[in-house]
Amino acid sequence: MSTPTRAELAGRIGTLKAVSEQLISEIKMLDERIAGLYAFIQMLPDYEETVEKLKEKAKENEEKV
Repeated sequence: MSTPTRAELAGRIGTLKAVSEQLISEIKMLDERIAGLYAFIQMLPDYEETVEKLKEKAKENEEKV
């Protein structure tokens, strides 16, 4: 296996940079969607009550395990 040239390394670095920028963009988009979903869920009727029920259910499931 030969040592890569500067041009090959530069090409690979360019590819890695493009992929990492795309990943960052996708993560930001997911973050925005999750934030929107969370805001929507908080507006649902009986939000606090539902959260408490889910917490109780989670505790019950932990005790079973």
